[in-house]
Amino acid sequence: MHSQRLALLPGAAIAIVLLLNSPFSTVRAQTASSTEAADMGAIKEVVEAYSTGWNSRDAHALAMLFTEDADYTTVGGSNTHGRKDIEQMFVRLLGTGQFSASHRADTVKRIRFVAPGIASVDDYWVVEGVLSERPHIEGLYAWVMVKQDGHWLTAVHHATNFAPPAAAPRGN
Repeated sequence: MHSQRLALLPGAAIAIVLLLNSPFSTVRAQTASSTEAADMGAIKEVVEAYSTGWNSRDAHALAMLFTEDADYTTVGGSNTHGRKDIEQMFVRLLGTGQFSASHRADTVKRIRFVAPGIASVDDYWVVEGVLSERPHIEGLYAWVMVKQDGHWLTAVHHATNFAPPAAAPRGN
């Protein structure tokens, strides 16, 4: 009888291996990937809402995409801290500032989850109709988004713009 128990052990080991590779473990992986897919979709919606808020000149809607203690760094390097001040920055920029007649488009290039509830987002942007010597500008936003109360919000936002194209050389 003792030898029969030992004979069952290899079968039990095989059963455990089969169980670990069963649909139950697949369900766990699918749940994680479906959660990640949902989070990626929600993050893309935040970026889309940013474009929509910008294009409709809705400083409040833009500010609500940020955490209370968010940091926003512009392409010029100035930093605004906190949702209230970020809203006032948008009021100035979009109301009577150089972006008051602009239109923007954003394209998410990469989302990387660095920890549960924290994502790094690379966003290629284009703004047309800028009231400056460069009516067309484009660049990259680096966002750090956090999930708070089930919603993705921007905690850190850094903007860079691409250098203007070099002027064509003049002929002699």
